[in-house]
This record gives sequence, C-alpha cells and structure tokens, in this order.
Amino acid sequence: MLRRLLLLGLLPLGAWAQEPGETPTPSSTPAATAEVSTEDKTNLSGPNPRGVFSSPTGGILRKGDDAGFGLGPVLPDPTSFQGTGRQETVLQGSRYVDNASITGHYGIYMDPHQRLMVTGTGGTTVGGIDLDYSFIPDGMDGYFSIYANQTRSWNSAYMHGHHDLGRFTDNTQPWLFRTSTGFSYTSDPSQNLTFTAGAVYEHLSLRNGPFGGLTIPYDPAGHPLMVSPGSTDNLLYLRASGLYMDLDHLQFPTSGDKLRFQADQAIPIGATQAGFTRFNLNYTHFQQLHLWGDDPQTLIFNIQGGSAIGLVPQYESYNLGGVNSVRGYQLGELGGGRSFVQSSLEFRAPIGSLNIFGSEVPFRVATFVDYGSAFKSASQVYGQPGVVREKPDSGWGYGLGVQALSDFGLIRLEGAFAPQGRRQINLVVGDRY
Repeated sequence: MLRRLLLLGLLPLGAWAQEPGETPTPSSTPAATAEVSTEDKTNLSGPNPRGVFSSPTGGILRKGDDAGFGLGPVLPDPTSFQGTGRQETVLQGSRYVDNASITGHYGIYMDPHQRLMVTGTGGTTVGGIDLDYSFIPDGMDGYFSIYANQTRSWNSAYMHGHHDLGRFTDNTQPWLFRTSTGFSYTSDPSQNLTFTAGAVYEHLSLRNGPFGGLTIPYDPAGHPLMVSPGSTDNLLYLRASGLYMDLDHLQFPTSGDKLRFQADQAIPIGATQAGFTRFNLNYTHFQQLHLWGDDPQTLIFNIQGGSAIGLVPQYESYNLGGVNSVRGYQLGELGGGRSFVQSSLEFRAPIGSLNIFGSEVPFRVATFVDYGSAFKSASQVYGQPGVVREKPDSGWGYGLGVQALSDFGLIRLEGAFAPQGRRQINLVVGDRY
C-alpha cells in the first residue's frame, strides 16, 4: 500500500481526473434506471461508489441527489474548476471565506449521459453561481465538462494580522470577484482512483462591497492588493488533479487512505504580470483502533502541503488558520506565503447515539492537535500581505470536540486553543479530511 501511495504522489506531473462520490446518483431516477447500461454501473458498488458523473466524497452539508432540487453542492470531486461548491485540494475554504451561507442545486438530465447542474451560494461573506454541463461521448469511459462561474467573497489573504491593513476606510473587508469559464476531461481508471485535467480562464477584480463598488488597487497604507495596475487580473489556468481513496466508508471513514494531488500552471493574459507553477498534495490516513468497548476508535493523521514558483498574487497565497487548518487561529491569521505545510493528528471515539426526530444519530468525541508553517515565504508573494500585516509564519493549536454523524454530513462542535491565548469555538458541518 505504501509503495502505491508513494507512486501516486508523483502523478500530478502528468495525470488528470475525477472521482468517486457517495450520494444517490441519476441511476436512482426513473429515466436513468431504464437506460443506463451495465458498464455505467461499474463503480456503483463497494465503499466508494460514484454515479455516471462523479459526486462529492462527503463532508459538506448535503441533501438530495443530483437530479432536481437539492441542498448543498453535488459537483464532481476532484475538479479542475474553482468555486464555492467545488472541493479544493488543500486548505479547503481558505480561498472563499464563508462565515455563514447556504448552497442549493438543481440538476437536469437530458439523457443518462448528459447533465446540466446549476449551483448557487449565498451568505454574509460569499455569494456565487455555478453552471456546469457534463456529457459522456459515445464509446468513451470518461466525460467532458464545461462550466461558467461567478463568485464574490472575502479572501483570507486580506484578513487579520497586526495592522489588518486589508480593511478599507469604511471598516469592511475587500471583496474579490472571480468570473471563470473553462472545460475539463475526467476519467476514473478504477473505483479508487480518479483524474481530471482542464483549462480555466479567470477574470479577477477587487471591490469594496459584494455588489460592485469601486475597484481597489491599494490598501490605506499604499500597499498593492492586486498585480495589474488597473486592479483587475486575467489568468489562464492549466490544471491536473486527482484523488485516490481506499476507505471503509465514504462519508464517515474509520480506516483507509485518501490522497489528493494537483498541479497548476497559471499563465498571465493581457497586462497581467502574475504567472506561476504550483503543486499541492494532501494525504490522510485513518487507523482503526480497538482500545475499549465494542465500537472501534479512530486515529487520523493528515499532512498537506504546497508550493508555487513564479509571481504569486496575494489571492493565490497559502493562508493558514481556521476550522480546516490550524484550529485555535482564525482563517488567515497565519502564513500568507507561497509555500506551506500543515499536519494534524486527531483521535475519535464513539460515545453512543441519540434519537433525533425519529433518526438514530451516532455521536463521538474527538481530541486533536494541528500545526502549520509558511516556511518564511510570505516575502515571496506579490505585495507581501503576510509581512505587511505582521502575521505569524507558523503556529499550532489543540482542542476537544463532539461530533454527530447525521444524514446531512458530519457535524462538529469544537473548542480550540493556541499558545498565544487564542480560543475558538467552532460549529462546522463537514469533515476537514
């Protein structure tokens, strides 16, 4: 197993993919049931099933399948695209700051091999719309996707720090607008392994509010916030991503391995000067333990890291802290560099179940410790946001939590602490692994 995982760690240099999901799929709809062939159902069995089009791997609040209306995103994972409903390879949620939002989707199947999915998100610090059309050509195992996305949100690069210079004169955070379009190809050579590759064009601008306002090229102290003089950047991303999973359960695993990997090439368009090459890797091991009682405990080890070479914009830097990073810090309080590493060790133990609205909901307790570092690379990001805001380069945190394994996903209530005296109480829907 270890040899296979080490080999997969090299695949970002040349591979592309999509992955197994876990929610009910179009094969459960009347139209699809009658027409999907035996070959289409190859990956519908086992612990990591996927539908005709790959589905998320659990984690976030979600209800309903990918036909008709539903709650939460059901977009493919892994993905070559970006958006609030898309899974990120590392530091999930650091690119789109989401303090409180709700996501809904509506899917239409023209036939079992063509799907149109509309996903919308609205909240206090984020808003977005995602349009995804995916289809399987005759005689091919994989599928193509075309998408368009418009997302506006806070970005963790402009948040926190000693001076908090990202705040404008009206005492609000700047909003980053991303308008994207692109295409990709996804294939899964086995039930455990999925690749995707694609090209995405993005137009980015910084605004002083969620509904437009003036573009803001500098913070109040005169430091640049965008790369281009006109405060709008245009980039073409060539991206390859993949996901390997060997888990006993897709949504609530207690044993097995999960590996995510990604390689990006960002090419500047027009007057934009930003351009970089980036590699990301995220590995999690779930180890089942039998220390006491009939129900097993779980020890989780996660390590993730990334690095970029070239001119890296602030909004593409690695920003640490928060519920999916170093707990005990707020999102964006650490790092802000062009390289990072983050590790977590977490122990989970079942404590019984409660009957809630007629459903038996298992509960467990958890204890954890997290560490993250930007390798003193904040000065290598354009505008040096981590240096300007005097953010710590590294930090660690620890804490305790209670978790509920609900039909909507994993619900976590966590109390986290950092040596500097910070204390965070977090209520989160979705796993960080």
